[in-house]
Amino acid sequence: MKDAKVTGPQVSPKGLRHGYGINAVRSGVQLNMLQKWMGHAFITTTAIYANTVGPEEL
Repeated sequence: MKDAKVTGPQVSPKGLRHGYGINAVRSGVQLNMLQKWMGHAFITTTAIYANTVGPEEL
C-alpha cells in the first residue's frame, strides 16, 4: 500500500475486503455468488454487504 501511496483508515486487508464486497453488490453480483467468492459459510454474513448498500445506490 505504501508503494501505491494509498492511505487512510480503510487501508487494511479488512477494508479492502469490505470494499470488494460493496463494489460487487453495487455492480449487481448476486449474493449467493458473492458468498462463494468471499468464502462465507452463511448468506446472512454476505447480506451485510447488501444492507450497507441501500436500494438508492443499486
